[in-house]
Amino acid sequence: MVDWLRYGIIAVAVLLAIVAYVDFRSSTPPRRPAQVLLVLTALAVVAQAVVSGVQLARGHTTNELATFIGYGITNALLMPAAAYVARVERSKWSAVALLVAALTVAVLEVRMYQLWTR
Repeated sequence: MVDWLRYGIIAVAVLLAIVAYVDFRSSTPPRRPAQVLLVLTALAVVAQAVVSGVQLARGHTTNELATFIGYGITNALLMPAAAYVARVERSKWSAVALLVAALTVAVLEVRMYQLWTR
């Protein structure tokens, strides 16, 4: 895992959660800033997954490899799933889906780093 990319993912995910919360409180579906942050988060998570996969293939070991891979897959699929929900459900509740997904990505990044450094 790349530290600066991990910090960036967490920062963008938390910012997305804040923007999604503002959209929810204003009773609107996710607006352009939330959509842009969603795409940035998804791209960064995929980049982190590729880097982690390459490092694992080169021999980096973790104590709980299956858990790390499961978290990585969940992390990579979460933002596209939230984007789909936000696109299909055009109400204020789609902002809640983005909020929950963004906070989950931030927590998964922290947990994956804990598994990576053990």
